[in-house]
Amino acid sequence: MWFETAIVAPGVHRITEGGMVHAYLVQGETWAVLVDSGFGIGDIGEVVRGLTDLPILVVNTHAHLDHVGGNAHFDTVFMHRRESLAEVAEAARRFREMATQDDFPVPFPEGFAVEHYAPQVPEPTHRLAGGEMIDLGGRVLEVLPTPGHTAGSICLLDEGSRLLFAGDTITDRPLQGIGEGVSLAEYQATLRLLAEMAPDLDLLLPGHGPSPLVGSALEELAGAALRLEESHFQAAQVAGRPVRAANVGRFTFFVRLPLESGSA
Repeated sequence: MWFETAIVAPGVHRITEGGMVHAYLVQGETWAVLVDSGFGIGDIGEVVRGLTDLPILVVNTHAHLDHVGGNAHFDTVFMHRRESLAEVAEAARRFREMATQDDFPVPFPEGFAVEHYAPQVPEPTHRLAGGEMIDLGGRVLEVLPTPGHTAGSICLLDEGSRLLFAGDTITDRPLQGIGEGVSLAEYQATLRLLAEMAPDLDLLLPGHGPSPLVGSALEELAGAALRLEESHFQAAQVAGRPVRAANVGRFTFFVRLPLESGSA
């Protein structure tokens, strides 16, 4: 199955697309929030409508293609005001040129052809500043601005259920990307803030890798990031792209460098 669903907390479904990226359906009494929408390779809208009859709001944790690709299946989409969709088309082009079935642990949906992949991602209907409270009826999600993975990355805090929907801000993956336009100090401040919240959280719900995670994963990543210094970063490559990277413990932190014109 291209989409795999699982209940990971009361009223919360994890929806994993292609074995690679997680979205989360969070249900209240009157509304549901879909945290991210995946690649847009399969119809995540159909999956969501099979799980709930509630009206759905999409909230993107950041604007990378694998988190916004399915936005067009929904009418109402929230995204932080510092995020831009300008690179989505370029990311789709690189996917068409480089991705193969071997990159995914589950088969592509029947009829999908990599060479035709070109998801249409409309501009969000609403922009977030941070601090908003999204009331789903009996459940409230707080928008936390958490710049680091991108300039406008957010996390969603469900304080009542002691859950944090973390996007790519917190994952257990060995590679941790830092976004363009984000200073090292800003990234470290984000992780320091979240690490302080760890004792009040039962589960972290990341966009990739093992999920759910417990608070100790957040504390480990934050501890590694806080040991970073600008001088630690050296020229390297990640997935064929030039980066500046630094290793701390089991994590590699990297900042992408601009691609030369015409390069992949």
